[in-house]
Amino acid sequence: MAFCFAILPQVRVPANRELRLSPYILWRNDTAEWVKRSGADNTAFLSMYRDESGNAVGPNATVLTRADYGDATYDDFRDAVYCLSTAAWLRGLPASDAWVFERWRVPVPMPNDELFRRGSKFSTNITSADVDRVYPTPYTYRVDLTLQDQEVLDWLAQEFDKRREESILTALGHFHLARFDTPYFTSPGDDIEAMWSGFESLLEIDRYGRKHSGASATRCERVIRRIRIFVSATRRLRVGKQEKLRRALRAELGEYAGWRSETWEGIDKWSKQFYSERNHHSHGARAELDAKYVEPYGLSAYEIAIHIARGLLDLRWRGDNFFLASSVAERLNTLFLLGPITQRVAAILGRYDRKSWYPGTGAEGAAVTGAELDSLTRDLRELVALESASRQFAEDKSVDRARHKMGLVLSAWVKDLLARAPAHITLSPVDAVPGTIAGLVQQKKTRAQIDTQVALLLENTQADNLEPYGVGEMEPLLRLRGRIPIWVWIGAYIKLTHLWLGPSTR
Repeated sequence: MAFCFAILPQVRVPANRELRLSPYILWRNDTAEWVKRSGADNTAFLSMYRDESGNAVGPNATVLTRADYGDATYDDFRDAVYCLSTAAWLRGLPASDAWVFERWRVPVPMPNDELFRRGSKFSTNITSADVDRVYPTPYTYRVDLTLQDQEVLDWLAQEFDKRREESILTALGHFHLARFDTPYFTSPGDDIEAMWSGFESLLEIDRYGRKHSGASATRCERVIRRIRIFVSATRRLRVGKQEKLRRALRAELGEYAGWRSETWEGIDKWSKQFYSERNHHSHGARAELDAKYVEPYGLSAYEIAIHIARGLLDLRWRGDNFFLASSVAERLNTLFLLGPITQRVAAILGRYDRKSWYPGTGAEGAAVTGAELDSLTRDLRELVALESASRQFAEDKSVDRARHKMGLVLSAWVKDLLARAPAHITLSPVDAVPGTIAGLVQQKKTRAQIDTQVALLLENTQADNLEPYGVGEMEPLLRLRGRIPIWVWIGAYIKLTHLWLGPSTR
């Protein structure tokens, strides 16, 4: 008797447990599971699937079947895989490459030497498991699904109980196609097209067009109304798709608190460029979309789209959880705040020399105005508070110069504090800075290496927190120019260092 299943060779599930995505289940590709569920061991047949080392995937692969072990089409399994890859995405694993699968309907056990037909759109291959081998691409990395994923799978499973046009399965499919890491499958324009289609389906943006007051009473009035749509004076009243997307996002995200005005402004700018890029690609105008950014955010329209789509899905899943909703708001706020704030900080720090910021005992440089100090203080506090693992400023020269300026200020400031050694202030969080710098200079480390080592040292000593200093918020000796606390200065120095190094340092 034929047994219908799909094999996911690059996905692993826990041993002796199944994950449920009603009406589907996932179980480990091992002998015990096959015997339990089909009455025979079918692992030998699936040894044709190999890992990156050329070994059979064995129990590192996963089998997907219907819960009743009934028949399922490729489209059925594909919808299930869209949900599974979305669950991994919401956990922080966006790439879709590991979610390759193949459907089989064969007798179990299937003999290794028995010929089978592997059909595709344009060809058919007659082969057998003892000669055929299926390897992962260089861009494929194994994904582990755990029991902790069951909660999001239960939420996604509800979509199978809805009519297709009322579910989010189509949107998940578009988002899945846009998240392939493999560069030769799709172009940046293809990804933009897929993301746009995903938003159209997820948000049903056509609901947010201009609503007429009602149908005209007569045929003549209806004809006149249609004619008026095409005259220039009235045409501006029509709502384009970009505006529909903007309205849909404001309607859905607006149900939750915590949004910054800069975020709404950023969404407006992004939606215009997103729609423009989608149109250019749809109508055949090729553009270098992978090198084009939505300014001043330093992110492509595609990158922003991925973050917003994930945020929307997170909110639909657990938006009733205040802490999760706040986390999503913080994440999307960061998206539109990090770039402009970092650029402003780098610009103002680059405007003056070290002695202007911290004169010490030497001559002062150009005077920093009170307004500039207030602005920098706000931006540094904001920068420290933003959670980000962005690649946007990796090896950015302006950020490197800014953190070096902060390091020079900090070095002079700490030396003066240690020379005075005020008894009421605990300086242990920073007292190793002068010796560390001297040692690194002696080792002939580069300027960038010195700044990085000092920043990591200060992070380890928690010098970016008030508590270790044993004083109050307003301690004058720990406030630069009477405004910027040393722990805020150090926190920003650490943040700029991580931004410059990129997320691989985390």
